[in-house]
Amino acid sequence: MTNRAALLLTTLAVVLACKQNSPAPSGSSPLVARPEMRVVARVNGAPITEGELRRAVVRLKGRAASDEPSRKLALEALLFDRAVRFAARKAEISVPEEAVDAALLSMRRGYLVDSFDATLFSARLGPLELREVARERLVVDALLRKEGLDKVTVGDDEIEARWKTWPKEKLPIRIRLSQIVVRTEDFAKKLRSLLTAKGVDKRKTFAELAKKHSLGPERTTGGQLGWFALGEGPKVFEAAFRLNVGDVGDVVASDYGYHIFMVEERKAAKDVTLPDVREKIVAELREKKLRETEGNWKTAVLASVEIERDEKALEVVR
Repeated sequence: MTNRAALLLTTLAVVLACKQNSPAPSGSSPLVARPEMRVVARVNGAPITEGELRRAVVRLKGRAASDEPSRKLALEALLFDRAVRFAARKAEISVPEEAVDAALLSMRRGYLVDSFDATLFSARLGPLELREVARERLVVDALLRKEGLDKVTVGDDEIEARWKTWPKEKLPIRIRLSQIVVRTEDFAKKLRSLLTAKGVDKRKTFAELAKKHSLGPERTTGGQLGWFALGEGPKVFEAAFRLNVGDVGDVVASDYGYHIFMVEERKAAKDVTLPDVREKIVAELREKKLRETEGNWKTAVLASVEIERDEKALEVVR
């Protein structure tokens, strides 16, 4: 996930603090107005309550926070969320359920089965809230596309200029790695014995066993993790750098389970060249342009709605 996507996801996760406990409709008449129902701001007349703001702060910080910067950041996220909803309605943007399903599947990629659920728990996101995060992100992406903000380009002259200032470091040794990760050591050892049996086609068998048994998301590609330099991946990957190409390593334990590694390919250390880092340079320059462009777009979205803040009500939110 890019930094831009991660930032959007974080912002959208903040605003979901209010989804399940929205204020009563204006027509209802509770006998006593609870403090959490006190309106602290409105966007085109739609209320944001004290309770929503408190929950947004907790979701943002992982705990209740009384500092002004936290409240301000959470409130701005809520205001932007409301403004985006009005913008989406005006642009007649809707998201089909199939697209939400695909987005949820995409979110799960890159996580081990158990670690994804643990990440959701630490972020205080349940299944329904996560689905709303996915939906809101798709709405934002659709609005960005409508505004043409997804067509940011980087020219060769910009790449050449950045290359002149790029650190001319030496590229370290890199390996193309595959893994199988399972829950128990005994099962890992059993799979390794199958891989090291005489006459076995290691690469073919490794891919088959990874697809059938591995817990990692890379199981869909036969266990292929891609290229890594020492220190780029989890610490457990370090054991693989002692292997030769085609070797199947010993079983290695980690917090995720029991790993079997195989080195598919190795590249020696060398001086960095532009082709080696071109993709990184393009990504960096594009990200910078997107931040600038999206900043202007966000300002325009907020300017398109009427925002009211009740400063007195905000002062008592602690």
